[in-house]
Amino acid sequence: MAPVTRFSWAQFCRRRLAVPGDHGGWALWLGPFAVGIGVAGGWNEALPLLFALGLAAFMVWQPAVIVVKALAGRRSRADVMPALIWMLAYSSLIAAGSLALTRAGHATVLWFGAPALPVLGWQLALVARRAERDHMGADIVGAGVLALAAPAAHAVVIGQITGTAWMLWALCWFQSAAAVVFVFLRLAQRRLSEIPETSVRWRTGRRAMLYHGFNVIGSLALALLGFAPRLTVVPFAAMWVYAVYGVLRPAVGVRPTRLGFAQVGATVVFSVLLIAAYRLA
Repeated sequence: MAPVTRFSWAQFCRRRLAVPGDHGGWALWLGPFAVGIGVAGGWNEALPLLFALGLAAFMVWQPAVIVVKALAGRRSRADVMPALIWMLAYSSLIAAGSLALTRAGHATVLWFGAPALPVLGWQLALVARRAERDHMGADIVGAGVLALAAPAAHAVVIGQITGTAWMLWALCWFQSAAAVVFVFLRLAQRRLSEIPETSVRWRTGRRAMLYHGFNVIGSLALALLGFAPRLTVVPFAAMWVYAVYGVLRPAVGVRPTRLGFAQVGATVVFSVLLIAAYRLA
Protein backbone atom coordinates (compact mmCIF):
# COMPACT_ATOMS: atom_id res chain seq x y z
CA MET A 1 0.00 0.00 0.00
CA ALA A 2 1.36 3.41 -0.98
CA PRO A 3 2.23 5.76 1.90
CA VAL A 4 0.06 8.80 2.57
CA THR A 5 2.93 11.19 1.85
CA ARG A 6 3.54 9.89 -1.68
CA PHE A 7 2.77 12.39 -4.42
CA SER A 8 2.78 12.30 -8.20
CA TRP A 9 1.65 14.88 -10.76
CA ALA A 10 -0.17 12.20 -12.72
CA GLN A 11 -2.23 11.40 -9.64
CA PHE A 12 -2.80 15.08 -8.85
CA CYS A 13 -4.16 15.87 -12.33
CA ARG A 14 -6.81 13.16 -12.32
CA ARG A 15 -10.21 14.79 -12.81
CA ARG A 16 -11.95 12.53 -10.30
CA LEU A 17 -9.80 13.89 -7.50
CA ALA A 18 -10.90 17.47 -8.07
CA VAL A 19 -14.22 17.63 -9.92
CA PRO A 20 -17.52 16.18 -8.65
CA GLY A 21 -18.93 13.75 -11.18
CA ASP A 22 -22.49 13.93 -9.89
CA HIS A 23 -24.44 15.79 -12.59
CA GLY A 24 -27.48 16.01 -10.35
CA GLY A 25 -25.40 17.74 -7.68
CA TRP A 26 -24.30 20.39 -10.16
CA ALA A 27 -27.93 21.01 -11.07
CA LEU A 28 -28.99 21.29 -7.42
CA TRP A 29 -26.50 24.13 -6.98
CA LEU A 30 -26.56 25.94 -10.33
CA GLY A 31 -30.36 25.80 -10.64
CA PRO A 32 -31.06 27.77 -7.44
CA PHE A 33 -28.20 30.16 -8.24
CA ALA A 34 -29.80 30.96 -11.60
CA VAL A 35 -33.22 31.32 -9.96
CA GLY A 36 -31.86 33.88 -7.50
CA ILE A 37 -30.37 35.98 -10.27
CA GLY A 38 -33.36 35.60 -12.58
CA VAL A 39 -35.93 36.60 -9.97
CA ALA A 40 -33.82 39.56 -8.83
CA GLY A 41 -33.59 40.62 -12.47
CA GLY A 42 -30.21 42.29 -12.27
CA TRP A 43 -26.45 41.92 -12.30
CA ASN A 44 -23.55 43.49 -10.44
CA GLU A 45 -19.84 43.04 -9.99
CA ALA A 46 -20.27 40.99 -6.80
CA LEU A 47 -22.07 38.12 -8.53
CA PRO A 48 -18.90 36.66 -10.12
CA LEU A 49 -17.32 36.72 -6.66
CA LEU A 50 -20.30 34.86 -5.21
CA PHE A 51 -20.20 32.36 -8.09
CA ALA A 52 -16.48 31.69 -7.57
CA LEU A 53 -17.01 31.27 -3.84
CA GLY A 54 -19.95 28.92 -4.35
CA LEU A 55 -18.05 26.94 -6.99
CA ALA A 56 -15.07 26.43 -4.69
CA ALA A 57 -17.36 25.42 -1.82
CA PHE A 58 -19.12 22.93 -4.09
CA MET A 59 -15.88 21.53 -5.52
CA VAL A 60 -14.17 20.98 -2.16
CA TRP A 61 -16.62 18.15 -1.47
CA GLN A 62 -14.95 15.87 -4.04
CA PRO A 63 -11.39 15.82 -2.64
CA ALA A 64 -12.79 15.67 0.91
CA VAL A 65 -14.65 12.49 0.01
CA ILE A 66 -11.53 11.05 -1.63
CA VAL A 67 -9.49 11.67 1.52
CA VAL A 68 -12.08 10.05 3.78
CA LYS A 69 -12.45 7.05 1.47
CA ALA A 70 -8.68 6.58 1.25
CA LEU A 71 -8.20 6.76 5.01
CA ALA A 72 -11.11 4.33 5.47
CA GLY A 73 -9.47 1.83 3.13
CA ARG A 74 -11.92 2.36 0.26
CA ARG A 75 -9.32 3.91 -2.06
CA SER A 76 -5.57 3.90 -2.49
CA ARG A 77 -3.58 5.86 0.10
CA ALA A 78 -1.74 7.43 -2.83
CA ASP A 79 -4.85 9.58 -3.40
CA VAL A 80 -4.61 11.28 0.00
CA MET A 81 -1.86 13.82 -0.66
CA PRO A 82 -3.11 15.14 -4.04
CA ALA A 83 -6.66 15.30 -2.68
CA LEU A 84 -5.45 17.27 0.34
CA ILE A 85 -3.73 19.73 -1.98
CA TRP A 86 -6.97 20.20 -3.92
CA MET A 87 -8.80 20.75 -0.62
CA LEU A 88 -6.25 23.40 0.34
CA ALA A 89 -6.61 25.11 -3.05
CA TYR A 90 -10.40 25.22 -2.84
CA SER A 91 -10.31 26.35 0.78
CA SER A 92 -8.00 29.21 -0.20
CA LEU A 93 -10.46 30.26 -2.91
CA ILE A 94 -13.29 30.14 -0.37
CA ALA A 95 -11.33 32.37 2.00
CA ALA A 96 -10.39 34.79 -0.79
CA GLY A 97 -13.97 34.92 -2.08
CA SER A 98 -15.33 35.55 1.41
CA LEU A 99 -12.89 38.41 1.91
CA ALA A 100 -13.74 39.90 -1.50
CA LEU A 101 -17.48 39.75 -0.82
CA THR A 102 -16.96 41.37 2.57
CA ARG A 103 -15.01 44.22 1.01
CA ALA A 104 -17.75 44.59 -1.61
CA GLY A 105 -20.29 45.14 1.17
CA HIS A 106 -21.99 41.74 1.06
CA ALA A 107 -20.68 40.17 4.27
CA THR A 108 -24.18 39.18 5.42
CA VAL A 109 -24.48 36.77 2.48
CA LEU A 110 -21.72 34.64 3.98
CA TRP A 111 -24.13 33.48 6.68
CA PHE A 112 -25.84 31.38 4.04
CA GLY A 113 -22.77 29.18 4.02
CA ALA A 114 -22.86 28.44 7.75
CA PRO A 115 -25.02 25.27 7.49
CA ALA A 116 -22.57 23.75 5.01
CA LEU A 117 -19.95 22.77 7.60
CA PRO A 118 -22.09 20.54 9.86
CA VAL A 119 -23.80 18.98 6.86
CA LEU A 120 -20.43 18.30 5.23
CA GLY A 121 -19.22 16.68 8.45
CA TRP A 122 -22.34 14.49 8.65
CA GLN A 123 -22.03 13.35 5.04
CA LEU A 124 -18.31 12.60 5.39
CA ALA A 125 -19.08 10.52 8.48
CA LEU A 126 -21.53 8.52 6.36
CA VAL A 127 -18.84 8.07 3.70
CA ALA A 128 -16.43 6.73 6.32
CA ARG A 129 -19.07 4.16 7.34
CA ARG A 130 -19.89 3.25 3.72
CA ALA A 131 -23.46 4.40 4.32
CA GLU A 132 -23.72 7.42 2.01
CA ARG A 133 -25.50 5.66 -0.86
CA ASP A 134 -28.39 4.46 1.25
CA HIS A 135 -28.93 7.63 3.28
CA MET A 136 -31.53 9.62 1.37
CA GLY A 137 -32.04 11.99 4.31
CA ALA A 138 -28.47 13.26 4.12
CA ASP A 139 -28.88 14.01 0.42
CA ILE A 140 -32.13 15.89 1.07
CA VAL A 141 -30.49 18.01 3.77
CA GLY A 142 -27.49 18.55 1.50
CA ALA A 143 -29.85 19.70 -1.26
CA GLY A 144 -31.23 22.25 1.18
CA VAL A 145 -27.74 23.63 1.70
CA LEU A 146 -27.14 23.85 -2.06
CA ALA A 147 -30.51 25.60 -2.47
CA LEU A 148 -29.16 28.46 -0.33
CA ALA A 149 -27.49 29.61 -3.55
CA ALA A 150 -30.87 31.10 -4.53
CA PRO A 151 -31.27 33.56 -1.62
CA ALA A 152 -27.55 34.33 -1.70
CA ALA A 153 -27.62 35.33 -5.37
CA HIS A 154 -30.86 37.27 -4.90
CA ALA A 155 -29.46 39.13 -1.89
CA VAL A 156 -26.27 40.07 -3.72
CA VAL A 157 -28.25 41.56 -6.61
CA ILE A 158 -30.85 43.32 -4.43
CA GLY A 159 -28.34 44.42 -1.81
CA GLN A 160 -30.18 42.97 1.17
CA ILE A 161 -31.78 39.74 2.39
CA THR A 162 -35.53 39.97 1.82
CA GLY A 163 -38.53 37.75 2.39
CA THR A 164 -38.47 36.87 -1.31
CA ALA A 165 -34.95 35.49 -0.89
CA TRP A 166 -36.08 33.14 1.87
CA MET A 167 -39.13 32.09 -0.16
CA LEU A 168 -36.88 31.23 -3.11
CA TRP A 169 -34.80 29.05 -0.81
CA ALA A 170 -37.89 27.20 0.39
CA LEU A 171 -39.23 26.69 -3.13
CA CYS A 172 -35.88 25.50 -4.49
CA TRP A 173 -35.40 23.17 -1.53
CA PHE A 174 -38.89 21.72 -2.03
CA GLN A 175 -38.01 20.89 -5.61
CA SER A 176 -34.51 19.64 -4.76
CA ALA A 177 -35.84 17.30 -2.06
CA ALA A 178 -38.40 15.84 -4.46
CA ALA A 179 -35.69 15.52 -7.11
CA VAL A 180 -33.45 13.57 -4.72
CA VAL A 181 -36.26 11.13 -3.93
CA PHE A 182 -37.04 10.80 -7.64
CA VAL A 183 -33.40 10.09 -8.51
CA PHE A 184 -33.24 7.38 -5.84
CA LEU A 185 -36.33 5.83 -7.45
CA ARG A 186 -34.78 5.95 -10.93
CA LEU A 187 -31.54 4.41 -9.72
CA ALA A 188 -33.52 1.60 -8.09
CA GLN A 189 -35.46 1.08 -11.32
CA ARG A 190 -32.34 0.61 -13.40
CA ARG A 191 -31.45 -2.50 -11.37
CA LEU A 192 -34.71 -4.23 -12.28
CA SER A 193 -34.52 -7.19 -14.63
CA GLU A 194 -37.84 -6.35 -16.28
CA ILE A 195 -40.61 -3.75 -16.20
CA PRO A 196 -43.00 -4.61 -13.34
CA GLU A 197 -46.77 -4.43 -13.39
CA THR A 198 -48.43 -1.01 -13.20
CA SER A 199 -49.59 -1.51 -9.61
CA VAL A 200 -46.04 -2.34 -8.55
CA ARG A 201 -44.71 0.75 -10.32
CA TRP A 202 -47.13 2.99 -8.43
CA ARG A 203 -46.28 1.31 -5.14
CA THR A 204 -42.52 1.68 -5.56
CA GLY A 205 -42.93 5.27 -6.76
CA ARG A 206 -45.26 6.27 -3.93
CA ARG A 207 -42.67 8.29 -2.02
CA ALA A 208 -41.61 10.27 -5.08
CA MET A 209 -45.23 11.02 -5.91
CA LEU A 210 -45.91 12.12 -2.33
CA TYR A 211 -43.02 14.60 -2.42
CA HIS A 212 -44.04 16.03 -5.78
CA GLY A 213 -47.70 16.09 -4.81
CA PHE A 214 -46.86 17.96 -1.61
CA ASN A 215 -44.90 20.50 -3.68
CA VAL A 216 -47.87 21.14 -5.96
CA ILE A 217 -50.29 21.57 -3.06
CA GLY A 218 -47.79 23.59 -1.00
CA SER A 219 -46.93 25.97 -3.83
CA LEU A 220 -50.62 26.46 -4.58
CA ALA A 221 -51.29 27.27 -0.92
CA LEU A 222 -48.40 29.75 -0.82
CA ALA A 223 -49.74 31.43 -3.96
CA LEU A 224 -53.29 31.67 -2.62
CA LEU A 225 -52.00 33.13 0.65
CA GLY A 226 -50.01 35.75 -1.23
CA PHE A 227 -46.54 34.52 -0.23
CA ALA A 228 -45.62 33.54 -3.79
CA PRO A 229 -46.81 34.46 -7.31
CA ARG A 230 -49.88 32.64 -8.58
CA LEU A 231 -47.92 30.94 -11.37
CA THR A 232 -45.55 29.34 -8.86
CA VAL A 233 -47.62 26.18 -9.03
CA VAL A 234 -46.77 25.75 -12.74
CA PRO A 235 -43.11 24.62 -12.36
CA PHE A 236 -44.09 22.23 -9.57
CA ALA A 237 -46.93 20.83 -11.65
CA ALA A 238 -44.47 20.27 -14.51
CA MET A 239 -42.17 18.33 -12.19
CA TRP A 240 -45.16 16.30 -10.95
CA VAL A 241 -45.92 15.30 -14.55
CA TYR A 242 -42.28 14.32 -15.03
CA ALA A 243 -42.45 12.21 -11.86
CA VAL A 244 -45.55 10.43 -13.17
CA TYR A 245 -43.65 9.67 -16.37
CA GLY A 246 -40.74 8.30 -14.35
CA VAL A 247 -43.02 6.05 -12.31
CA LEU A 248 -44.85 4.65 -15.34
CA ARG A 249 -41.70 4.33 -17.50
CA PRO A 250 -39.10 2.61 -15.28
CA ALA A 251 -35.47 3.26 -16.20
CA VAL A 252 -34.59 -0.43 -16.49
CA GLY A 253 -30.94 -0.80 -17.48
CA VAL A 254 -30.44 2.92 -18.09
CA ARG A 255 -26.96 4.24 -17.31
CA PRO A 256 -26.64 6.53 -14.25
CA THR A 257 -25.01 9.21 -16.42
CA ARG A 258 -28.10 9.39 -18.59
CA LEU A 259 -30.31 9.70 -15.53
CA GLY A 260 -28.08 12.49 -14.24
CA PHE A 261 -28.36 14.48 -17.46
CA ALA A 262 -32.13 13.95 -17.49
CA GLN A 263 -32.33 15.45 -14.00
CA VAL A 264 -30.22 18.40 -15.15
CA GLY A 265 -32.75 19.00 -17.92
CA ALA A 266 -35.62 18.82 -15.43
CA THR A 267 -33.88 21.34 -13.17
CA VAL A 268 -33.41 23.73 -16.10
CA VAL A 269 -37.12 23.51 -16.94
CA PHE A 270 -38.11 24.10 -13.31
CA SER A 271 -35.73 27.05 -12.93
CA VAL A 272 -36.94 28.76 -16.11
CA LEU A 273 -40.59 28.31 -15.15
CA LEU A 274 -40.05 29.57 -11.60
CA ILE A 275 -38.19 32.65 -12.83
CA ALA A 276 -40.99 33.29 -15.32
CA ALA A 277 -43.59 32.98 -12.55
CA TYR A 278 -41.90 35.75 -10.58
CA ARG A 279 -41.06 37.95 -13.54
CA LEU A 280 -44.62 37.81 -14.93
CA ALA A 281 -46.00 38.70 -11.51
